[in-house]
Amino acid sequence: MPEKVPPLRSNSSLGLMGGFRFPPEKLSRKAVGDSRYLNFLRAPSNPAAEALVAEIHRRVILAETYAEARTRARRADADRQLRAALGAIVGSLLLAWTETPPRAVSRSFDANTFTGEDIGYPAFVDAIHWMEKEYFLRRRRGGRLPDGSKGAASRFWPTEKLLTLAASYGIDTATVAADFGWRRSSSLKAPKVREAIVLQEIPPHPNAERGRKLRIDPHDLVASSLRAEVERLNAFAAGFDVTGCLPPRWQRKFKGNLQLYGRLHAVGDGNYQSMPLERRLNDIRINGESVVEVDISASHLSIMHALVGLPLPEGDPYAVPGFSRSTVKAWVNATLGKGSPVRKWPKDRLAKTPELAAVDPLEVMATVLKQYPWLSEPWRLATEFSAVAEPKRVLPHMLMGLESDIMLVVVQGLGKQGILGLPIHDGILVPANAAALTCDLIRAISRREIGLEFKLKTYSTTQNHSQSHFEGAYPCADA
Repeated sequence: MPEKVPPLRSNSSLGLMGGFRFPPEKLSRKAVGDSRYLNFLRAPSNPAAEALVAEIHRRVILAETYAEARTRARRADADRQLRAALGAIVGSLLLAWTETPPRAVSRSFDANTFTGEDIGYPAFVDAIHWMEKEYFLRRRRGGRLPDGSKGAASRFWPTEKLLTLAASYGIDTATVAADFGWRRSSSLKAPKVREAIVLQEIPPHPNAERGRKLRIDPHDLVASSLRAEVERLNAFAAGFDVTGCLPPRWQRKFKGNLQLYGRLHAVGDGNYQSMPLERRLNDIRINGESVVEVDISASHLSIMHALVGLPLPEGDPYAVPGFSRSTVKAWVNATLGKGSPVRKWPKDRLAKTPELAAVDPLEVMATVLKQYPWLSEPWRLATEFSAVAEPKRVLPHMLMGLESDIMLVVVQGLGKQGILGLPIHDGILVPANAAALTCDLIRAISRREIGLEFKLKTYSTTQNHSQSHFEGAYPCADA
């Protein structure tokens, strides 16, 4: 019998469960909708976390042995996959449970979704099965309605046994972000895109579950054109050597109708959109060349200016007297997301930015509306989509739709010059030598499409021998 893996740290000082909230036996409906995606690139990033995962691996193997579930031991490669799956699951569970409120994680059991993943379907299924059997996690099974109209991935959340074990290994709410980080994808296989475009309904309110999937008429000419655009983009990307992330392939998602939302989502674990900015810049290479990221400053606020026929103010659009930039940005973004002025800070916003609790949103509202009076009823700009959903609910999807249309044209414009751009919603990752061209394209296309030039910022790294160093943002040079 293998011996217990000893902890490399003393017990957590934050209590028996390391400061983690006590987990429920069942998830609320809201908690089901607020889950985080279980990413297979999560992994222990230091010896203390590795020891915890090794102990869970030991217990899983013992459980299999006692249950006589296997006639022979796993091969070395299969065992490595199981360890990697356990590390990804444990890290994802603990990190999601540090959020306010704690969140479950989600993952489909559809074997087709594992194409191109670093961790195979059998290893994932075994890891989940034995972690559940050993009472390290709880599961809410996914599935589809009988008519196939709506489906949901399985949800997982930690048990008190897992949280207590983690705390005994010195891993708690204060350390877990450093204990479990990201590893590079070893997969060179491009993920399979099952549907180039997807249409979902707009949920009736911000806290509602994800809208159900809507049928797209296969004979719809607009849909056929949109689908062909994504397929051409995926075929173009296949001709480039993109390293440091999963080979990029996209699916375009729409909400309500084919004019709303429209963002290009990179598919598969290890895709570049799921990576932190610094890792994207340090790790990713396009045909061997380092990359820069060009982002639109205050994208949705800029589009709102264009829709009401006003020029952008000089300087930072979020510069409002009496309040910090971050406070103004939080209020404006929450207002545009809600479709009407925010009079009370949303709970999720307070969880991410606790310092907002000391700021009266009514005072922010009064000051911002003096500068941007049309934000008193921003939903009025979305009334043309009243047949789709309430204009307040449509507004953010309309803004994202305009933004995504512009970014798609930018990607296509770069492609015509033989350059691969990797879109990130309100930004784009490009080879470093294409940064200036990309800025020029974004300005020209935004001017043509909405009558206003976006303000841009660029993120890059500096190279020092064999190391890359994150340099941060700087304004995109004027044309």
